Amino acid sequence: MPLIFANKSELRPIGVGLYQTVTSMMNSGDWAGMFASVVIVFVPTVIIYVFLSDKIISGVTAGGVKG
Repeated sequence: MPLIFANKSELRPIGVGLYQTVTSMMNSGDWAGMFASVVIVFVPTVIIYVFLSDKIISGVTAGGVKG
């Protein structure tokens, strides 16, 4: 859906941009560039999760309780 509605490249979410980068680099054979782009997106997510894991887990378990 974001690929359809975000026509301009500056409006696309990071997931769509990463998908387009990975598919274009797979066809060109630039494996180092593909892995670098994946790491650039993945590392900040892991760092944020490390610092906020207690809040994330408590929010998920609190949302799973019915009643």
